[in-house]
Amino acid sequence: MNALEYIHKENVVHRDIKPANLFMTNDKTIKIGDFGVAAKMAGKRTSVNNANFTGTVVGSPMFMSPEMIREEEYDKKTDVFSMGIAMHELCFFQSPKKAGLTPDGKIIFRDVALVKNQNIYSNQLLTILKAMIA
Repeated sequence: MNALEYIHKENVVHRDIKPANLFMTNDKTIKIGDFGVAAKMAGKRTSVNNANFTGTVVGSPMFMSPEMIREEEYDKKTDVFSMGIAMHELCFFQSPKKAGLTPDGKIIFRDVALVKNQNIYSNQLLTILKAMIA
């Protein structure tokens, strides 16, 4: 989380946090990579139409926050949500997101919930994950 905290202090939103963009060094430090769709925010919040952004929603749909999916204003919390989804997937080997398609082919998410069998991790981790994907 130190890397995420650092880029957010620099007013940068990664916009594509997912397991494939998280790397572990030999000393077990986690690094965030692939800043190809990252953007510097002009203010505290932005929308996909902000001049600092491309005008389109970017990232990987299974890790996008609800705001990004709905093309609404978003802020740094979008990365926190995505990190929560990524951490859940890394811990439980499945996504907490349940996806579907509308008749016109758009992705929709029916619910986001932690997996049921959570006995192998601490309550502290589970509390953090719940807060991240709330």
